Amino acid sequence: MRKLVLRWRPEEAAGKNKQDLRNFLFEVSDKLSPPEELEDLRIIYYYGSSLPSWLSLAARLPNLRSLQLEGCLNLKVISGLGQLPCLEHLLVKQAPKVTSVGKHFLRKTLQGEEEESSSSSCSISSFPKLKVLRFEDMAEWEKWEWPKIESMTSMEFPYLHTLNISNCPKLKSIPEGFLCRLKMLRQLIIDESPRLRLEGLESFPSFLEIKIDSQVIQRTS
Repeated sequence: MRKLVLRWRPEEAAGKNKQDLRNFLFEVSDKLSPPEELEDLRIIYYYGSSLPSWLSLAARLPNLRSLQLEGCLNLKVISGLGQLPCLEHLLVKQAPKVTSVGKHFLRKTLQGEEEESSSSSCSISSFPKLKVLRFEDMAEWEKWEWPKIESMTSMEFPYLHTLNISNCPKLKSIPEGFLCRLKMLRQLIIDESPRLRLEGLESFPSFLEIKIDSQVIQRTS
């Protein structure tokens, strides 16, 4: 099996009196064991507030190339996806309880683990094969935080080609210096995100195509 769609029925677990059912469904989801040869995974209307533990384990999904998370209405934290060794395309769509994307996006932090030092973070590759990253319809996403941008290395997003942010009305900024450190980035697309501001456009490389609300932004050198 190379392609798999996991789809839940959100209406069955809606309402305050269905918490036990939601907990049960989360436990079942966490015990799933997708085949190692899986390359394309689509998760729709997932119930949990955190992602299944197996989704961030490189050993469990060594060949996964495409991941789509859609309609995860209770999801609060997107964590650990940066450790998937072959992931090339990632879509996160309609996760209304996600308000912040930060260090957990790269890797899961163990309970009690302290903030990584610059030297330790440099030894960890994050999203080593990712080419396309898309965030869509994230109604409450306000903050995109990145720890220690100055220590970001070529081991983080080394092949990211396209970044697409669409209908994220509360997001105000992309971490300062983040885009300039993505050496392979060629396309930045922003749609229906009126609060999002790009600072220092003149410092972006000339080969980077920037589209805002379908309009190509012209820059002077």
